[in-house]
Amino acid sequence: MELPDGRFVYLDLREYSHISLLLAGDYPEKHEENFIRSFVRKGDVILDIGAYYGVYTTLFSLLVGKEGKVHAFEPNIRMYHLLKKTVSGYPNVDLYSHGLSSQNGIAYLSEPTLDASMATIRPVDKPYRTQVIELTTLDRFTEENHIYPTFIKCDVEGNEYYVVLGAKRLISTPQPPAWMIEHLKKLYQENSTRIEDLISLFENSGRRYNYYLIREKLIPIIPSQNIPEGNIAVIPDWLLSRVSES
Repeated sequence: MELPDGRFVYLDLREYSHISLLLAGDYPEKHEENFIRSFVRKGDVILDIGAYYGVYTTLFSLLVGKEGKVHAFEPNIRMYHLLKKTVSGYPNVDLYSHGLSSQNGIAYLSEPTLDASMATIRPVDKPYRTQVIELTTLDRFTEENHIYPTFIKCDVEGNEYYVVLGAKRLISTPQPPAWMIEHLKKLYQENSTRIEDLISLFENSGRRYNYYLIREKLIPIIPSQNIPEGNIAVIPDWLLSRVSES
């Protein structure tokens, strides 16, 4: 499928969310796309965690240019092979089939029959398809591969807390990355986590971070107050000028 800006993504029309994209003709998260376009720079190093079929992966690839790099993670093997076709035309993208969490090991990834976008490693009581996946942590991945990301997009169906927990060293570095993190309360509760617990990891990192709800304009969030659902931008002080420029 060709997106309005000329990017191509491969779809599996057996998937409900893929049919929805095809019918709509574009990805629905326009506020998030506009934020990314204003924030990401040429030469940036990006981690796309939960890359799915690559709508953000390909956008990141175009924005960082040949000077930059995109590392995309998609542990669902069916979506991984679909994404591999999509990024074959993007030489600055590296693709990984393992998941990210708070510890290394293996896990069972479960996905609904008709909606791979809801694949999860949490226990489920519905007739999901399952597959065994390898897990690692962001701290291990970035340290072993000498990768210094500028921006991380994290959308992992309620497991976001555990991804950040596995990045405690990374978020404490002198120049830590900015993040875009999905917050859906129901999914967090199903994983026995809260957005407040996730924010506390950044607050206790020894670095100063700023939090925004991504809407048509960025809405500042005060960590001590109720945090609304949606995609949240977590911006370290050293990258805050990019927000004021956008």
